[in-house]
Amino acid sequence: MAGRLSLAVAVSVVCSLVSAMPLQVTQSTCESLLPEGLTGNPQTSEAPYLLMVPNEEIPSGSQINVILTGFDPNVTFEGFFIEAFNAEGQPIGSFVNAPKTIECGSATAAYQADSSAKVVEMMTWAAPVDMAGIVTFRATVVMNDEFYWNDVTAKAMLA
Repeated sequence: MAGRLSLAVAVSVVCSLVSAMPLQVTQSTCESLLPEGLTGNPQTSEAPYLLMVPNEEIPSGSQINVILTGFDPNVTFEGFFIEAFNAEGQPIGSFVNAPKTIECGSATAAYQADSSAKVVEMMTWAAPVDMAGIVTFRATVVMNDEFYWNDVTAKAMLA
């Protein structure tokens, strides 16, 4: 009986550790927008999250706030990866105030990969000095390691 109980406790501890492992963001995440460690498939339903860019027109070289939140205050997320792209699909700009950043070519992306639940995250993004046109912010938002959406976007115009 004691042996079975010990085995059950050991299996429970291992399962808890595996499910609590943080996501990993590497250079390959810059291409795929998918942190490593996700066990499920991207959700095909509409994301319960909103990526907001307060200014529809962003002056070249300026800084703006980029906000990630749930549609409902009870909807939380454990992690995210956000990158800005020009109309040709190239990463642009730099997140200068974010939980963590990673270089993606000549740009930086923002991410958070711990497992603590968050309701909202506000970051600061710096637009390139010499660029005009549409900028698209693309995000993967992780509810947990099984449920995530990789189609959360916001668009603005660089002027």
